[in-house]
Amino acid sequence: MITDPNYYQKLEAIKNQLAVFYKETYLAYKSGQYQVVIQNADNTIRDKKDKVLIPKFEMLRALSIGKTKTQPEFETALTNIVQKYPDSDVKKQAQDILDVLTNKKTATTTEGETQTETGMQSGVQTGTPALYKFDPAAFHFYIAVVEIKNMKINDLKIAYSNYNTKYFSTKQYIINTLFLNDTLEVLNVSRFENKDNAITYLQSVENSPEIMTQLIKGNFKHFIISAANYPVFFKNKNVDLYLTFYKKYYTKP
Repeated sequence: MITDPNYYQKLEAIKNQLAVFYKETYLAYKSGQYQVVIQNADNTIRDKKDKVLIPKFEMLRALSIGKTKTQPEFETALTNIVQKYPDSDVKKQAQDILDVLTNKKTATTTEGETQTETGMQSGVQTGTPALYKFDPAAFHFYIAVVEIKNMKINDLKIAYSNYNTKYFSTKQYIINTLFLNDTLEVLNVSRFENKDNAITYLQSVENSPEIMTQLIKGNFKHFIISAANYPVFFKNKNVDLYLTFYKKYYTKP
């Protein structure tokens, strides 16, 4: 039996405080303070029971682990979200990232059957097996590759974040950055339902002075890539090789 007449007011105040703290933690993530995010999330997950915000704290924590720790640790954090919060909004996001990391996402036909390679065009190098597959119906990412020495990647992230907020506020695109090698860094925007949606985003970026001003500093190359080809690209690390495939299947004559 509840005897405190102010019980519900106090409960609402606690929820509001948690919402403000989540916003602060999200801003910390956006500014690259990943250890702060992990610490905030750990403390909140341990002490609070909010069914809406706790999964979101877990997601920020997992994304920060992806920025600072090994891929197996990142996969473990994402798997934990999928298992603990099957009905939450972030479960699908975690599963999608996990599928990309483990290269398990497959294309399906409208009947729901698995699509074989015969139904898709391949990027084939002469005398070698196909490295990339062309699947226009698959989920896609936007990728910008820049030279580390020529620009501050955080400035680029801010430019994309502001651009997305201004023109794509309802899409809730996610921006991540990671190193491709010692000289190149990758910014990716995810995710797009198919090739056409991703191409539309790329073309809009090309018409954005605020984005292009930043990209030019980094001697950039940008393109889109399917979810299945994304881990292949990072394993191969050959930008020009992927662009050969990209120009063949994604750019108009």
